[in-house]
Amino acid sequence: MLKTVQTPFSHKYYKSLETFSTPPMNISHKNNKSFKKFSTPPMNISHKYYKSLKIQHATYEHLLQILQVAKEIQHATYEHLPQIIQVVQEIQHATYEHLQQILQVAQEIQHATYEHLPQILQVVQEFQHATYEHLPQILQVAQEIQHATYEHLAQILQVV
Repeated sequence: MLKTVQTPFSHKYYKSLETFSTPPMNISHKNNKSFKKFSTPPMNISHKYYKSLKIQHATYEHLLQILQVAKEIQHATYEHLPQIIQVVQEIQHATYEHLQQILQVAQEIQHATYEHLPQILQVVQEFQHATYEHLPQILQVAQEIQHATYEHLAQILQVV
């Protein structure tokens, strides 16, 4: 069997293992301190968080008040809804009544126009008949104007 001989090298090796496996006290203490810093926040951060909780609660209470006002407005609107519907129905009924009056007036105008239509047609026929009767006279005047213009044109041409 082989015997192991301890050499200073192996002792150094053992010492280095010990150094890497357990850190010195000052490093461990630093780690412990930093761990404490991250695990429990400082008092001012905690105080800020507590203040934000207070703000959140105040916001929550204010939100409840706003919702209460909204509910009251909705309830008031709901209570007045029948009155609003009644007003709308009255407006519709009044409009319907006036619509009937307007239609009645329109029917009366149409009826009056229909009754006077024969008279209107009679006037138109009389105007057409009078125009027809006077047409020979109108044509005679037109021919005389043309003839006078022709004679006057002949005189103008003779002068030139």
